[in-house]
Amino acid sequence: MIVIRIFEIKKKNSVSLFIGMLLVTLFTLIACNSIEDKNHNFVTNYGVSFSDQMGDKSFTNFPSRIASFSPEITEIIYALGSGGQIVAINDSSDYPLETAFLPKLGFMNINVESIIKYDPNLIILTAGFEEVAHKLIGLGYQVIFFDAPKNITQLYDNIITMGKILDNHDGSEALVADLQSQMNKTLLEVSKVKVQDKKTLFLEIDPMLYTASDNSFIGSLLKLANVTNIAASVAGSFPQVSLEFIIDSNPDIILLADTDFGTSVENVLQRDTWKNITAVKNKNIYAIEADWISRAGPRFILGLQQIISLVYEIEFAD
Repeated sequence: MIVIRIFEIKKKNSVSLFIGMLLVTLFTLIACNSIEDKNHNFVTNYGVSFSDQMGDKSFTNFPSRIASFSPEITEIIYALGSGGQIVAINDSSDYPLETAFLPKLGFMNINVESIIKYDPNLIILTAGFEEVAHKLIGLGYQVIFFDAPKNITQLYDNIITMGKILDNHDGSEALVADLQSQMNKTLLEVSKVKVQDKKTLFLEIDPMLYTASDNSFIGSLLKLANVTNIAASVAGSFPQVSLEFIIDSNPDIILLADTDFGTSVENVLQRDTWKNITAVKNKNIYAIEADWISRAGPRFILGLQQIISLVYEIEFAD
């Protein structure tokens, strides 16, 4: 925002009046050809080149109006201080709280017409929206396409990419450094767990017994948490396993990331066919915050710490 303070100009002083009008005109022209970033610096001659899953891209318009259809990228944008540039989101983008005031354009049924109505100059899409992405690019819109990260390194890459696009490289570097620092402290604590105390674990992400393998972001967090994921080597990122597989694997711990589907610790304890599983017999069944581990965003550290706290009773400072 440009604030121009016009001091008293005496009507008799035509020269001063002329100069004042000239300055106002000058600043107006600058404002029309520049965009002010969150640090009140002018972003001029904006241009950025990068590659995403759809190929090489070059953007020439600063993203002052963003439509984000990725909840994790939405969180990253807010963490970088650019949430005020978002004009529309998808239904699952529900964090931080400020997102409650933004237009939500659906979940998997988003179409081109609903997006362009908000006149965005950056559109963020993910897997499942390839056709929409191609249509928008064909219409001349700036579109960036993100695949779901499968590990922490890919998450950091996404943060750096968004920092580059938002002309906030320093901010993205600082955010990554902060997350790395928190993770290093977390891993130091869990590294103290003795080998003989390492726990086996089943993570339920759907009542139909879908879980996460090592080939997923969630699976990478389980590995960092120093647990043995019984589905680590099962094919696919989010495989469906059988009851027999779970019983035979006999996990020490069961984590529930599907409470939004009505699953609870109580009804798992009441599953008659599960009664001989060690985790059930010892009542080591815990509900966890699914968004913290399923979204590859800045809050992953909370998810990692929650897993470690529940499994190994290690406390972390708020």
